[in-house]
Amino acid sequence: KKDIEDSNIGLDAIMKLKPRLFRMIDDDENSQKELGFIAQEVKDYIPQAYTEQESTNGTFIGLQDRPIIATLTKALQEAVARIEALEAKIGGN
Repeated sequence: KKDIEDSNIGLDAIMKLKPRLFRMIDDDENSQKELGFIAQEVKDYIPQAYTEQESTNGTFIGLQDRPIIATLTKALQEAVARIEALEAKIGGN
């Protein structure tokens, strides 16, 4: 890897994501809904997670998990830092 830099995509982005229940277009009405995200919504906050792939059936829009996992990690680090700062302010551990 090269050109490494720290990401600033973290808690703010995670707080804007909307977990959704949905069925894929080809699923029938009786199929169980999946839990996940709408790629077009995630693109606004974690653009590195958004993917488009051309196929014979058209363009498939989806998400990669790794950028979302990295963002969740950054968000957790930010949240823990805030908790620790508050604990220090009130004299906690």
